[in-house]
Parts: sequence; C-alpha cells; structure tokens
Amino acid sequence: MSEHAATPAYSSEERIMGAISHAGIILAATGLIAPIIVWITQREKSRFARFQALQALAYQLGKSFIYLAALLLAFILTFGLIAIEFLKGNPVSRTATPDLYIFTQVLGLIILFSTMALVILLGLIGSIACLAGKDFHYPLLGKWIQTYLDNTVENGAQEDTNEPNLREDQLIAVLSHAGFLIPFWGVIVPVILWFSEKNRSALLRFQSLQAAIFQLTSIFLIYFSFGCYVLSVFVPALISNANYNLALTLVEIGSNIINLMFLIGGPLYLLFGCIAVWRVSKGYDYRYPLLGKLTKKLLNHKQNAQSITIS
Repeated sequence: MSEHAATPAYSSEERIMGAISHAGIILAATGLIAPIIVWITQREKSRFARFQALQALAYQLGKSFIYLAALLLAFILTFGLIAIEFLKGNPVSRTATPDLYIFTQVLGLIILFSTMALVILLGLIGSIACLAGKDFHYPLLGKWIQTYLDNTVENGAQEDTNEPNLREDQLIAVLSHAGFLIPFWGVIVPVILWFSEKNRSALLRFQSLQAAIFQLTSIFLIYFSFGCYVLSVFVPALISNANYNLALTLVEIGSNIINLMFLIGGPLYLLFGCIAVWRVSKGYDYRYPLLGKLTKKLLNHKQNAQSITIS
C-alpha cells in the first residue's frame, strides 16, 4: 500500500465511489457488484474512481488465491507436525494422540479465519483511504494494475484504434474471464459488462459474452451432474427389492457422472479459465474451444437480425 507525496484533491463523489468499490469486500462474492458498477458509471467521469474500482474488482477476484495459499499452508503445517511425530516413532491417530489432533485442527482454523479477516481488513483500509482522499494501492496488485494500464499494447497483440481506453478495456475483459475463480457468483462480472458495454466496445462485447457463456455452461454442468447423482439415489428407492441390481446400477452411474465432472471437468475449467485470463491480458483475441465459435455465431446472428430490422 502506497501513497503519493502530493495527493491530488478528489471530489466527495469520487471518494465515495472509490470507498464503495473496496467496501464490497464485506459482502463476500456478491461484493463483486460494487466495483463493476462503479467502474461502469465512473469510467468517463473519474480516473481515480475507476482505478480504485479496477483494483477492488481484481482484489476480490484474486482473493481465491489468497485463501488457497492459506489452506495450503494449513495443510503443510498440519501434516508436517503429524510427520514429525511419526518419524519419532510415536503412534499417530485420533485416539492415540488426541492433543495433536485437536491442535492441528485448531491451527488450521486459525490460519484460515485469520487470512479471511486480513483480506477483509485490507479492503476496508482501502475504503477508508479513499474516503480520506488518498490514492490507495493494494500491495503488489495496485502497482501491477498501474503498470499494465500505462503500458502500450504489445507487438502482435490485438489492436483496435477505434476503441477508447483500449488498455483499460483489455484489463476489464481479463477480469470478466477471471470470474471463473469464484464459481457461481463470478459470472456476475461478465454478465453486467455485456449488458452495459456491448454497444460501446467490440472487445468487451465478445469477451464478456464469451466469458459469461463459459461460466454459465460450467454452472449448468455442475447442476446437471449433481442432479444425475440425486436421481440415481432417489429413483432406486422407488424400485422394488426385486430390481435391486438395477437400483445399484443407477447409483453407480450417477456416482460416475459426478466423479467424471470433478476429475475431468474441474481441471479443464481451471485450465481454460487461466489460459483465457493470460491470453486476453496480452491483448490477443482469445476464443474458448467450441464456445468461442458459438459466441461469434450468436453475435453475428444478432447483428444480421438488427440489419434486417433496420432495412
């Protein structure tokens, strides 16, 4: 977090908008709505407010990595302590070493909840700093965003001189794809962007719709696999004992479907989401396999329909 030596004077509206962006952190996943709305409404009004909104949105999306790091740390410490006891030749089990078991469980919870508290606290510090008129920057993240916005489009990357603030549009497109980091709720970002920016920016029109389709498809597949599992459990209960083998087969099918979704679909979801974030951040016209073509067809069909209506 850094403050410039000479902080420019910002209007009360700018300060409030910046503060609202960061304060969204207290609303968990739904807090994503605050910074994206602030960016949309303040994009042409206040450089300060829209920069704070971009920071807040990136921070709230990226907090998944922070929580993952906390879980990994808790895992390493927990199993590290257990390994030490095992190497000493001591029996390790819930009954043989109840104190160690309780300690490792408590340690893991402390690490996790302390991390969550610190993440929220930093967001609230940003909110207070904005209210005070300070040019707030998150550690590392703020500097990276500022550098990204200041850099020109790399050679070989997508370039469209007809679009205003192309670099900023690229960043917000990146964040729309980054919504995959928060399953179910992250799709809020590309959906809102699509409805608000589709007529202004060709880049956001395509990338936000593509990101929304990708994340909504993933949500549908999760519910579909879960529904298959539920049906495989409840349908056999309606089958008589004479059809026990059929009931067992249905349960196995449902279990296999949901296992495949998590073992294959999960890694693919993370892989394509990360590739999209990286490629779009470099300015390339990234397209998801299959879904990218579908998105392009949908946009072309809509454009053709509008042309026919106008003519």
